[in-house]
Amino acid sequence: MRTISIIPEENGTINWPTEALTQMKSSVVTIGSFDGVHCGHQSILHRVTEIADHENLRSIVILFSPQPGLVHHYAKTHHREQISTEEVKKDSLKHQIMSISQRIHYLEQLKIDEVYVITYTLAFANNTYQDFLNDLVTSLKMSSLVLGEDAQLGKNREGTIPTIRSFAQDTRLFSLEVVYHQGPGYVTLSSSRQVRAWSSTYIRSLLQKGQISYATSLLGHYHVIEGEVVHGEQRGRELGFPTANLGGDIQGLMPSEGVYSGWLVDCGLPQQKNSEEKTYPAAISIGTKETFADDGIKRDYLLEANILHHPDWIDLYQHHVHIIFLERLRGQIKFDSIQALIDQIKQDADIAYQQTSELCGKHAEI
Repeated sequence: MRTISIIPEENGTINWPTEALTQMKSSVVTIGSFDGVHCGHQSILHRVTEIADHENLRSIVILFSPQPGLVHHYAKTHHREQISTEEVKKDSLKHQIMSISQRIHYLEQLKIDEVYVITYTLAFANNTYQDFLNDLVTSLKMSSLVLGEDAQLGKNREGTIPTIRSFAQDTRLFSLEVVYHQGPGYVTLSSSRQVRAWSSTYIRSLLQKGQISYATSLLGHYHVIEGEVVHGEQRGRELGFPTANLGGDIQGLMPSEGVYSGWLVDCGLPQQKNSEEKTYPAAISIGTKETFADDGIKRDYLLEANILHHPDWIDLYQHHVHIIFLERLRGQIKFDSIQALIDQIKQDADIAYQQTSELCGKHAEI
């Protein structure tokens, strides 16, 4: 799969790679942020590859990053300013289900041929949907466009399904296919807002409540966050359960506090290219170490992964790792004694190991 990142010009125009024009095949295209690449997204993406295979077209995903809603919300609350890279990073831990690299990974699994990651800017958003679609026809040889029924494109979100359909019929430049909603229907959020169960909004709310199993069923794959292993207080090693502490530039939505079963995937040091990934079953703790809160040290919300049933301590410091969540075992507890904590950690480790072993390492499948 070919992946190309594009930053629009200051006036919002896009300079598409010239090699795209040398391709003999026309293309079938879909457009969006695809945060989570959940089951609703997958129904659209599967239709893209079906059309591409049947009509001998290239399958292309136009992927927006950061998400348009974030860019527009920031501009609305900051005097029409463009959101900075640092602000995007700060927001991602709270609201972004999946990193761009993870999305690209799943798009490759789904047999997409090309992904164009477009940096979403206010200037780019000011393009009309007609100009943008014309651009796709001219630059990517788009002959088919596949969208979900709620798609909105272009300036002031004027590119809705009815207007895009009329544009396609009037110009005959491309055909439009709409993938209508599938799945378990609508749900009501705590704010009384109704959203689809197959939506990034609802899945995000489930993860923030620690409802991992239900979120997994709507995602169609396990939830993953990634970051760098950093030095901690080494409290786990003192207790006989050494942990890998996640820090650095964490990407992906951190679930609510608690203890989870899952896996740690060691991707090696960032400077080591093509290093072999190693996967370990893990008990994953997210919280503030309530049992040690009386020592006067203020602790941030952190993630620790205890690699299970491994005879030796594994040096993962500065390694890039993926944390994959399977089940939530319990909430965070403040224990009356260190021994009570050790006993509970042993119990958590046994349950987590049993759960992960039963799945025989099938954590990466969509």
